[in-house]
Amino acid sequence: MSSSYVTEPPTKGKVVLRTTGGDLEVELWAKEAPKACRNFVQLCLEGYYDGTIFHRIVKNFIVQGGDPTGTGMGGESIYGAQFNDEFHSRLRFSRRGIMGMANTGQNTNSSQFFFTLDQAEELNRKNTVFGKIVGDTIFNLMRIGELEVDENEKPLFPVKILSVIVLSNPFDDIEPRARTAHIDLKQKPIVSSKLDSKKLKKKNVNVLSFEEDEISAPDIAVKIRSSHDVLDDPKLSNNLVADKEIQKVSRTPKRKRLDDAAAVVGKDDEETPLRITEEVLKVPRLITSNERISSIKGEIQKVQEEIKSISSAGKEQKPSEKPKKQDSLEYEKEALFSSGKAVQRRIARRNTGDILGKLQSFRSKLKTASAGSDDEEADWTCHLHGRTGCQSCRDTFGMEEGSDKGWRTHKLKFTAPANVYAPKVDDYAVFDPRDPLKK
Repeated sequence: MSSSYVTEPPTKGKVVLRTTGGDLEVELWAKEAPKACRNFVQLCLEGYYDGTIFHRIVKNFIVQGGDPTGTGMGGESIYGAQFNDEFHSRLRFSRRGIMGMANTGQNTNSSQFFFTLDQAEELNRKNTVFGKIVGDTIFNLMRIGELEVDENEKPLFPVKILSVIVLSNPFDDIEPRARTAHIDLKQKPIVSSKLDSKKLKKKNVNVLSFEEDEISAPDIAVKIRSSHDVLDDPKLSNNLVADKEIQKVSRTPKRKRLDDAAAVVGKDDEETPLRITEEVLKVPRLITSNERISSIKGEIQKVQEEIKSISSAGKEQKPSEKPKKQDSLEYEKEALFSSGKAVQRRIARRNTGDILGKLQSFRSKLKTASAGSDDEEADWTCHLHGRTGCQSCRDTFGMEEGSDKGWRTHKLKFTAPANVYAPKVDDYAVFDPRDPLKK
């Protein structure tokens, strides 16, 4: 792998493909493949690849794109026709990330390109090598190569090229072409009205004309009429209100507006020509103080009646229905015995009583067995050793089968051995280091 990097010539030019699967940084060999690089760079500057997808993915082989139709059958070069292949002895498909021109045969290059996902020596001398992916963006390419595809090698969820940024242009003389918008010839132009499709001609009043087809612009300004002018409603006044009076009314509060309006309406028509109504002022009718007080009193009376009904319902309850006062100790006992823990405690107490009774009976059995053991030992003689009260054979031969009396009456006895020296206090030597006579 390192040898391939050494043998490759230096690059000239850099482009970044912004895709939905991440950026792809591409360096170009503009000196070794000038036609392919010029074609690719100019198409990038013109935005030709914006919005296109990678329409073909072959696992562990290539990722192909550059077709605006997304089918693999479209695309055109900047030269107006397909251009020839360009091969170089130091440029080979020796590793992943190599960029080449896609074609359908010899010298059939247009706009489609591909990236290798692994070593592809079978493409050497068949497809033009003109770039490579550099940096960590190679991992974005490998993720794109792992997408799911259908039986026609088309990805189910293709990655789209959002935009292309030319960081370093190796060709200074490239001039991007203006892209023409697609025009639908079947679509008819939309005309809003008959006047919009023809130029309005101003009528010349100095010249007499009898042409009926001549279209002139309307010269008369029609005044907008309101409902006050059209309807014969006594509530709607068609008289104009003075600007100063309107400003004065609009600046005052609502209550003051009504007072001023009532004062103006109360005057005779000879003194003032103004007629101000609630509809003109657009102020809702205010409730008077007496009406407000009466409504509040009614609400207070309803609340008092509800309180009386609730209190009377409480008094009608019988005294026997009242809950009896319960002593605190009884309440605690009832709460304790009603809980699950109390039940568990009673069961545990019952079990404890059974255990203590069994232990007491066992102790009584031991006492009775130890009381009669001395008499039995005196009368019983071992048949194996011929000794009276043999402790080693008592448990084995002296008791009936199934009886547990032997182990309860058994005792360990040790006889003092004869001719055993018992040391005395005088036998021990006492050495006092402080005694001067012992030094």
